[in-house]
Amino acid sequence: MAIRSRNFDCWWLPKGEWNRAHGDGKSTTNGEYFTETMGGSDGKYHVRVIYGGSTVLGPFEMPNANGAGEPTAEDVVSELRKRV
Repeated sequence: MAIRSRNFDCWWLPKGEWNRAHGDGKSTTNGEYFTETMGGSDGKYHVRVIYGGSTVLGPFEMPNANGAGEPTAEDVVSELRKRV
Protein backbone atom coordinates (compact mmCIF):
# COMPACT_ATOMS: atom_id res chain seq x y z
CA MET A 1 0.00 0.00 0.00
CA ALA A 2 1.37 3.40 -0.94
CA ILE A 3 0.23 6.67 0.56
CA ARG A 4 0.21 9.44 -2.02
CA SER A 5 0.36 13.04 -0.88
CA ARG A 6 -2.14 14.15 -3.54
CA ASN A 7 -4.78 11.97 -1.84
CA PHE A 8 -3.67 12.60 1.74
CA ASP A 9 -5.24 15.21 4.00
CA CYS A 10 -4.34 15.91 7.61
CA TRP A 11 -5.55 18.39 10.21
CA TRP A 12 -3.73 20.16 13.00
CA LEU A 13 -6.71 21.68 14.83
CA PRO A 14 -8.07 21.65 17.43
CA LYS A 15 -4.73 21.94 19.19
CA GLY A 16 -3.94 19.14 21.59
CA GLU A 17 -6.32 16.62 19.98
CA TRP A 18 -5.42 13.75 17.66
CA ASN A 19 -7.19 13.89 14.28
CA ARG A 20 -7.49 11.00 11.83
CA ALA A 21 -5.98 11.70 8.45
CA HIS A 22 -7.83 11.07 5.19
CA GLY A 23 -6.30 9.11 2.30
CA ASP A 24 -3.90 7.06 4.44
CA GLY A 25 -5.09 3.60 3.38
CA LYS A 26 -7.66 2.90 6.10
CA SER A 27 -10.05 1.30 3.62
CA THR A 28 -7.31 -0.92 2.15
CA THR A 29 -6.49 -2.28 5.62
CA ASN A 30 -10.13 -2.46 6.80
CA GLY A 31 -9.36 0.26 9.32
CA GLU A 32 -6.57 -1.67 11.03
CA TYR A 33 -3.95 0.97 10.17
CA PHE A 34 -4.57 4.69 10.31
CA THR A 35 -2.63 7.91 10.69
CA GLU A 36 -3.33 10.66 13.21
CA THR A 37 -1.96 14.19 13.38
CA MET A 38 -1.99 16.79 16.14
CA GLY A 39 -0.99 20.40 16.47
CA GLY A 40 0.40 20.88 19.95
CA SER A 41 -0.24 23.89 22.13
CA ASP A 42 3.56 24.30 22.10
CA GLY A 43 3.48 25.07 18.36
CA LYS A 44 4.91 21.68 17.38
CA TYR A 45 3.24 19.22 15.03
CA HIS A 46 2.98 15.50 15.83
CA VAL A 47 2.16 12.37 13.81
CA ARG A 48 1.49 8.76 14.79
CA VAL A 49 0.34 5.56 13.09
CA ILE A 50 -2.10 3.22 14.82
CA TYR A 51 -2.55 -0.50 14.15
CA GLY A 52 -5.20 -2.54 15.92
CA GLY A 53 -5.68 0.14 18.56
CA SER A 54 -1.97 0.46 19.44
CA THR A 55 0.57 3.05 18.36
CA VAL A 56 3.11 1.36 16.06
CA LEU A 57 4.95 4.42 14.78
CA GLY A 58 5.50 7.58 16.76
CA PRO A 59 4.25 9.77 18.00
CA PHE A 60 6.96 11.86 16.46
CA GLU A 61 7.42 15.57 16.00
CA MET A 62 7.53 16.78 12.44
CA PRO A 63 11.07 18.06 11.78
CA ASN A 64 11.65 21.70 10.93
CA ALA A 65 7.99 22.52 11.53
CA ASN A 66 8.48 25.04 14.33
CA GLY A 67 8.03 28.52 12.95
CA ALA A 68 7.58 27.28 9.38
CA GLY A 69 3.79 26.96 9.57
CA GLU A 70 1.74 23.81 9.41
CA PRO A 71 3.37 20.85 7.68
CA THR A 72 1.80 20.04 4.33
CA ALA A 73 0.45 16.65 3.31
CA GLU A 74 3.64 16.21 1.26
CA ASP A 75 5.75 16.91 4.36
CA VAL A 76 3.90 14.29 6.40
CA VAL A 77 3.94 11.61 3.69
CA SER A 78 7.66 12.22 3.09
CA GLU A 79 8.42 11.86 6.80
CA LEU A 80 6.31 8.72 7.10
CA ARG A 81 8.22 7.15 4.20
CA LYS A 82 11.53 7.92 5.93
CA ARG A 83 10.40 6.30 9.15
CA VAL A 84 8.85 3.11 7.76
